[in-house]
Amino acid sequence: MHSLLASISKFIVGILVSVGIISAPLGTGFNPGQAQRFTLAGSGITSSASSITISSFAYPDGTPITMSNLNSSVEYGTLEPGTSKEEQISFTGVTQNVNGTAVLTGVSRGLSFYYPFAASTTLAMSHAGASTFVLSNTAAFYSEFAKNKTDESISGIWTFASTTIPRLDSYLAPTLDNELASKKYVDDIAISGAPDATTGVKGISQKATALQVASSTDLGSTGASLFIPASNATSTYNSATAPLKVVVTDNSGKIDGNFLDTTESYNFTGNNNFTGNILIKNLNASSTASNPLILNNVSYNTPSTQGATSTTLQNDGSGNLTWAGYNRKLLVQNTTTCVTLNSTATSTVFALNVPGGSLSTNNAVRVRVSVASTTSMGTDQTNFDIGYGTASTTISVNATSGQTNGGYFDVILSANGATNSQKLSFLSSGVASYPNVAKFNILSQDSTTDKMLIMRMNTSVNTGESINCMQTIGELIQ
Repeated sequence: MHSLLASISKFIVGILVSVGIISAPLGTGFNPGQAQRFTLAGSGITSSASSITISSFAYPDGTPITMSNLNSSVEYGTLEPGTSKEEQISFTGVTQNVNGTAVLTGVSRGLSFYYPFAASTTLAMSHAGASTFVLSNTAAFYSEFAKNKTDESISGIWTFASTTIPRLDSYLAPTLDNELASKKYVDDIAISGAPDATTGVKGISQKATALQVASSTDLGSTGASLFIPASNATSTYNSATAPLKVVVTDNSGKIDGNFLDTTESYNFTGNNNFTGNILIKNLNASSTASNPLILNNVSYNTPSTQGATSTTLQNDGSGNLTWAGYNRKLLVQNTTTCVTLNSTATSTVFALNVPGGSLSTNNAVRVRVSVASTTSMGTDQTNFDIGYGTASTTISVNATSGQTNGGYFDVILSANGATNSQKLSFLSSGVASYPNVAKFNILSQDSTTDKMLIMRMNTSVNTGESINCMQTIGELIQ
């Protein structure tokens, strides 16, 4: 039934067109035109004529018909429709003449009444003057239109509205170079086959996470090389966002100092030159030769433990520093007039208790007697009798004549490397009557128990000799 109705509709349209009541739409991309029946001019045409002259070729309102207002590159028509001389033609041009006639040019004659509508000299006929010609939707005319169930070649440009993009009823990947690609196909192969980027090849890369940047991760989950995004770098310190950031210089070419943790300990193994003032809170010097402390290009190796009170660092000449020196402990301090010697009687200058164990094996006791003045006739001999424990030694000095002011006597009792060996020394300094005396003796006393250190004096004559003292100070040197 559907085919019958379609055939009847086409027949009726064909009759209306053939009698010029309606004009068929013409050509590809055509503008429909309403035209009537036309007649051939003059004596008509022969069967081989390639152009056809029409008496008048205009729309009902008198507007000349042109290929331009038909908006087509090819048009179709019928000569003597409904007769035994009916001939189907096509033409590609119209020339409107000043005398009112029009010439159809580029005419193809005797088109077949069925596909492929080829021109045929057999179907081309001669037509007398005043024969009927109509613009019509011939069978060949419909070959200008794309059909949705046959293969078609489109020579014009089809423009679709942006909201009605052509689409496939289902996805199909193109296989030929000249086939159109769907969006899905383009999405699927947009990066397919592209190489991963390397230092020598441009290609695919993957955005790194902050943790991957901090971990020096080279490749991402896709196997592509990672790149550092700008969001992972900053030149301004912010404690809330600073973790796992790449630090870059600011406009001055320097980094924000707040990125440095000043509470951390840093090891500098190279030579570092600081031109500004440096405040060092804690300076830890090395005790090993492999990492010496260098001051003014001189290397020092410091002790690994703290020294005793009042000790100092002592250099062995090779930069090895050790704790040395002594600790002084006051044993006695007396203000005294000492003694006036006007006889041969023996006078005690000082008597000092040396506590047991204080000398040990390398300590000492020094007693300094400050001298205010001396008087000597130059004819006597002064004896200094110095004793420690049960041992004593006598030091005899020949005095010179005259008077002096100032000077001192030193008595030094020092351990001689053991607790049962001591060196007893006597020194005179600055006392003119007893110029620069220096003598010593070795004793063998047990210093682990308390013992007295005593100094006595006498002279060989009984007149004119005197020594006036101001102060006696005894101290333990450790």
